[in-house]
Amino acid sequence: EQAVHDGHITWHAFPHNTELALGSVAFGVKMTHDLDARFGVAPKRTLSTRDVPGMTRAALPLLEHAGVLALSEGMNGRMVPVNVPPCFMYRDANSGASLMTLWHWLGYGSIEEHDNAKTQPLSGLGTSGRLLMPTDPDFALRVPGSGHALVYAWRGDNAGPAVDTSEIEGWLESARSYFPGAKAHLSTFDWFVSNITADGVPENLPIIEKDLSDSWIWGAASDPVKLGRVRLWERLALRCGREAACAKREVGLYNASRLAIKGVEHTWGVSIFHYGPEQNADWSNVAFAAMRNTSSHLRFMEQSWIEQRDWAFEYPLQALGSGSPLAAALRAEAAELEPSSPPDPLTEGFNSVPPSR
Repeated sequence: EQAVHDGHITWHAFPHNTELALGSVAFGVKMTHDLDARFGVAPKRTLSTRDVPGMTRAALPLLEHAGVLALSEGMNGRMVPVNVPPCFMYRDANSGASLMTLWHWLGYGSIEEHDNAKTQPLSGLGTSGRLLMPTDPDFALRVPGSGHALVYAWRGDNAGPAVDTSEIEGWLESARSYFPGAKAHLSTFDWFVSNITADGVPENLPIIEKDLSDSWIWGAASDPVKLGRVRLWERLALRCGREAACAKREVGLYNASRLAIKGVEHTWGVSIFHYGPEQNADWSNVAFAAMRNTSSHLRFMEQSWIEQRDWAFEYPLQALGSGSPLAAALRAEAAELEPSSPPDPLTEGFNSVPPSR
């Protein structure tokens, strides 16, 4: 607790990198602010997403209503960069909601490995094939009208915080080498946003009203069972939370919602970059069914989807308790989503076509 109060441990305005859904947006921010209150620190106002390559405009009024004032986006480096500046006001014209947005195109945002003896960043090649320089967007965010700069220091996918103080000292040394004479210190998104706001930056930022949607959202359809259950939970749990009698009766709803929010975390299963030799073979139903029984990585994929379904639905239902009317309603409606027989494309209006090569 002392480390939190001293500012050595902090967090942003949401529990994880999320795909966005109505109830989960509001509850995720609320859970974060409840944690802030638990430690007696200021509520977090900047929501960070890494890896997920976008944020739908429809989320802006939901986030603003929940108390979020700014966004920070670090796109997956393999994606085609979105044509936006590194700092802008993201606005939803219909609602009038507007959030300052820090956009990083080349990955999460990180400091290159550092050679402490030479006080210079080690060589790293950018997408242009040349050495990355401090003037490139992979190193720092600067905005006109402010003397503050933000140097991102993410350690990579699932890498966690710094392993020791020498790593942190290397980050600070790198920052000083980028901006000679500047004061370099450890900071947060909220600190940076509040300071450039005090400098009057928002009034001069470009305004973007086009939708910068997450281009990975199509992957949600990879498991329609989980998707259906997530939508079912969103509908019934959100309704229960709005009804005083239901919310009072369902004493386990908060804890169940804490578990259910994992259902919209951006990792929809295990990471698969390609399917290997199977991508060009065994496409018929018979051949694919046989391959499922012998291919360990395909079984591993299926097991990950089953695990995701448990986190998204089964574990929250267990948290509601065996006597919960809400849990009973969720199970009943989930049963209605189960097909009574295997789907038959020929009886559902699809035409058979011969395979071609």
